[in-house]
Amino acid sequence: MAMGLLHELDGREDGDGRYEIEPRQGGDYTLTYVLNRDGKRFQFVNPLRDLEKWVRSSGNVAGAKDVGVSPISMFMVYVNEIALTAPDEATGLEFSAERVGWV
Repeated sequence: MAMGLLHELDGREDGDGRYEIEPRQGGDYTLTYVLNRDGKRFQFVNPLRDLEKWVRSSGNVAGAKDVGVSPISMFMVYVNEIALTAPDEATGLEFSAERVGWV
């Protein structure tokens, strides 16, 4: 399932940062967002397969449709805004039904 997100994000840039994907134990992958301005890295707490579920969730799909963008574009906007406003001590990002933010 995570292969779709893997191919959509690996190496992709959004102007402020880029996405890097690395293999994780158990056959999944880890997603990292790297800011261009200072090289700060935000590793996602969620495995890629869980991020894929979040991106494809009905709430995200409906929100993306409301503003006329794809679900992956909506996800990228969230990531960008969270990374750019994160405090200096933040090193991770988390997406769940309860929380979208930095850790």
